[in-house]
Amino acid sequence: MNARPINCSRPTNAGNALFLILIAVALFAALSYAVTRTGRGGGSIDRETEILLTAEALQYAAQMADVVMRLKLSGCEDTQISFDSAATGTFYDNPLAPADESCHVFSTNGGGMTYRAPDPRLLDSSQSAMTLFGSFHFTGESEVVDVGTPVPSATSPDGRDLILFIPYLTQSICRKIAQQTNGLVGNNIPVEWNIAYEDRAPGLVSPFKGSYGTGSGFGMNGFGANAAAINGKTVGCFEGESLPLTGTYHFFQVLLAR
Repeated sequence: MNARPINCSRPTNAGNALFLILIAVALFAALSYAVTRTGRGGGSIDRETEILLTAEALQYAAQMADVVMRLKLSGCEDTQISFDSAATGTFYDNPLAPADESCHVFSTNGGGMTYRAPDPRLLDSSQSAMTLFGSFHFTGESEVVDVGTPVPSATSPDGRDLILFIPYLTQSICRKIAQQTNGLVGNNIPVEWNIAYEDRAPGLVSPFKGSYGTGSGFGMNGFGANAAAINGKTVGCFEGESLPLTGTYHFFQVLLAR
């Protein structure tokens, strides 16, 4: 009696069908994950982009500090440094700076830097109505405790530092900067109430035009919660405390410790 031939077509078809089902399940899972991440993002940038933006901001600020030091070594006085540029208009016009712009940070005759506004993705768009939103702020009205000379008196400007601020960062970006500069207390961003722009009254700003502050109403003097975390640091990020800066986040870089 002849043996009947074995039919392998059914198992093969069944195997193909199972394989296609597994692919479909995997694709559905991937799509569900992508949709879930998009929904959670709420329009915010991803972690990798935040890391890149943070690194770029820190690098640009450090480069500016190097340029200011180079101008000092070339003979510029503390009062002659100028941040005047086509981008900033006359807001930082320093009448004490040499006419040849040899002490201008953003001039080819001086520091040779190109003014580059903060990347909008660094910023908290809910603060867009604030005077200094979307720009760098240079001031001689602040100081950081344990950087340069001790806290100045109300009549001495010698301790005021030349500082670059980037106002109104997002909380997430500020936290990343605070983590990188060791400015966290636990998981808390340092809170600082006493800074030299829009402090306690909207529109109160203090652009650097060659002079350093003498009043006791400015400076980062360690009065805020966890503010000691930024003492002695030349770069970092903090949360504002007094109105209208409550709940806002700010980057700082000391350009010239005095």
